[in-house]
Amino acid sequence: MKVLDVLKKLARATAVTCAIGMFAGSALAQTGRTDPVEGPDPFSHANELREGGRLEEALEAYTAYIKEHPKSGAAYELRSAVLGELKRYEESLDDSELALAYLTIPRDRARTAYAKCQSLIILNRVGEAALACVESAKFDPTYAMAFVGLGKIAVGADLWEKAAMALDRAIELDPTISAAWTYRALTHLQQGNRRDALVAAEKAVELDPNDLRALEVRAVSYGLNGRFQEMLDDATRVVEFEPPMAGAHLLRGKAFAFLGRFDEAIAEFEAEPAREAAEAAIADVRKQLTSARSDKPVGPVVVQ
Repeated sequence: MKVLDVLKKLARATAVTCAIGMFAGSALAQTGRTDPVEGPDPFSHANELREGGRLEEALEAYTAYIKEHPKSGAAYELRSAVLGELKRYEESLDDSELALAYLTIPRDRARTAYAKCQSLIILNRVGEAALACVESAKFDPTYAMAFVGLGKIAVGADLWEKAAMALDRAIELDPTISAAWTYRALTHLQQGNRRDALVAAEKAVELDPNDLRALEVRAVSYGLNGRFQEMLDDATRVVEFEPPMAGAHLLRGKAFAFLGRFDEAIAEFEAEPAREAAEAAIADVRKQLTSARSDKPVGPVVVQ
């Protein structure tokens, strides 16, 4: 399987994975609420429960607040995020709609519409997700995440030029978002801009060294630029942190093959996570291995 084909599949999976990951993190960092709240923060206890991983208790606390304040957009937004973390995406969508009905500040509404987009991506309602991201951008045209969302959806739909435009806008608005650079690297790869892809992927990892998808994309970019040891290093980091990721095993196997370590390449391709997708790669490397042992040259394993 061509490495770029692997990355295209990874792009679609990443859109869902990033959407799921969107629900993680601290409550205040997650929502970035700007709506005014008089007196002490009424959500502080619920937020502490959520940050401590006590999601069901946090849900009860937000629900209790909503019973007393049924028009609190902030409370619906927070409860929507908790429901998302609990993987109750339909209910999370319902609360996003209620939050949008009561929130008044454009940035709050843009953020909530983007959260709605993430739930819709996870539910594979991609058309509605795109509309939610457009809605987010309309609420606040300076909200970078709306354009990141549009870029992700366009990548998943093979609309590479539109993806590049959306991601460039996101980066222009906020150059500190790792996901924007990761997806921009993917569009560069698709367009054959290997050096630009590596620059974007390196920026993504610089911004978030623990972003496994950024590491995967950088691994491919290293390979396409002939830097095979670095390709192996990045793929290995991903496998160490998340062993089930088939794409990372494929990339690791390719890197071993490029480095002439053919037995290790075959072992990597035959690992359970990668086996189904690795048949073509295994055949390619076996040919290389036969050549190496007989000293008869054959064409190189090519990354395309």
